[in-house]
Amino acid sequence: MFSVTCINSKGKPAEVPDSQWIIEKNIYTVIKVVNCLGQGIQGYELEEVKIDSALYKYFAASRFAPLVDGPIEELKVEEVI
Repeated sequence: MFSVTCINSKGKPAEVPDSQWIIEKNIYTVIKVVNCLGQGIQGYELEEVKIDSALYKYFAASRFAPLVDGPIEELKVEEVI
């Protein structure tokens, strides 16, 4: 797990409720890292906010900046379609 701060919350998909979306400048804990093969991006599963949508399960990693105050624990990166 490692901490990140949200740097881009724009462009929320209409299918995702506001209560399941991220807020800029908030700090989140990444609990899973995936390579989203269909989109060609890396995605994060967060401890604090879960997406429960048929089309979306992960937040794009590009929406976050890591907070580094020590070593970052490496998470196994999974491949998802």
